[in-house]
Amino acid sequence: VQLAGREGPMTTVEFASAVACTSVVWAAFLIQGLTYNAVFVAQVLPAIHKEDFALPCAAAFDAALGLALWSYLRARFDDPGAVPGRWYEFCDLAGDSLPTER
Repeated sequence: VQLAGREGPMTTVEFASAVACTSVVWAAFLIQGLTYNAVFVAQVLPAIHKEDFALPCAAAFDAALGLALWSYLRARFDDPGAVPGRWYEFCDLAGDSLPTER
């Protein structure tokens, strides 16, 4: 496993740190999802006689949680110093009409 922008493999400490941080984030996502669905949707809403809101609330929360997880995964596995290939394609397409400063 290599770190972005660095030559050579990760040290044992760096690897353990990355695994620990990733595990904490995954645990946070899991706890949030389970707590909301198991407590609020399954217990609180029925207790206040709002069962009709259970499915929309669960769907909205789970969609937001899914988008947050997707965003995390994109950031976690992307190289922060890399220029996307589509930028080079845009520059080639724009050619000399692309305003630049010198």
